[in-house]
Amino acid sequence: MLGWIVGSPLGRLVAVVFLAGLLSIGVIQYIRLDERDKVKQEQLQNQVETRKRVDNAVRNSPDVVDDALEFLLDRQGRN
Repeated sequence: MLGWIVGSPLGRLVAVVFLAGLLSIGVIQYIRLDERDKVKQEQLQNQVETRKRVDNAVRNSPDVVDDALEFLLDRQGRN
C-alpha cells in the first residue's frame, strides 16, 4: 500500500508539497530568530551606551552641594 502511494504521481506531488512546506517553515524560523537576535544585540548596545553616559555624568558631577547648586543655576541660565 505504501509503495503505491509514494509511487503514484499524486503521492509524489504530496511529498514534494510537504517537503517544500517544511523547508519554508524552516527558512521563516531562521529569519525570525536572526531578526530577534539583531534586535537583542541592538538593545544591549543601547544599554551599554546609556550606562557609559550615566557613568560619565556621575564622574563629572559636582561633589559638594554648593557646586551642584551652581551647576544647576548655570544650566538654567540664571547665573
